[in-house]
Amino acid sequence: MMDLTMESFNVRCCECGKRITIFKSDLDIEVSCYDHGDNCMGIEIIYEIQHEISCPKCGNDIEITFTGNEYPEGAYNDDEATISGAEFIERPSMGICYQDEFDTDEYAVEATGIRELIAQISANRDLIYDVTSREFEEIVEQVLRDEGFDTHLTQSTRDGGRDIIATKTGINGKPVVFYVECKQ
Repeated sequence: MMDLTMESFNVRCCECGKRITIFKSDLDIEVSCYDHGDNCMGIEIIYEIQHEISCPKCGNDIEITFTGNEYPEGAYNDDEATISGAEFIERPSMGICYQDEFDTDEYAVEATGIRELIAQISANRDLIYDVTSREFEEIVEQVLRDEGFDTHLTQSTRDGGRDIIATKTGINGKPVVFYVECKQ
């Protein structure tokens, strides 16, 4: 899901120069989807926020629009902010907000077992041929996590070729999402 990355931002009225604070909680987001068909990239999700206010000092009409999209779903594609009647003091942006979908305590126990398996494979590389496909995915996920990625292991069946979703913050501060398909 995409959302504004700031809880509030400031604009300056073009007519009188009044500084106005706008809070994210006052904004409504509209979500629409576009299916690109059989290109195997999935659905594009488009987020749009439109907000109109009047300057409390001079009554000038101010219109603000934010758009962002995920394509494929879960991957940041781009975002844009436009304004009329005022200017951004600091330009807000949209980003992907991830939510944990698993029990972290249970996950920690599983990770310990995978670390042990990784240690055994490091000592005897032939053991890699004895792990199940799911264990192989868990090993790859742990290696990515050890390299600083935030990871999510997808369900074991019907995952659309996405065994692991790995995210890392890029140079520009935006998250970069990698879809990993594991082949043993």
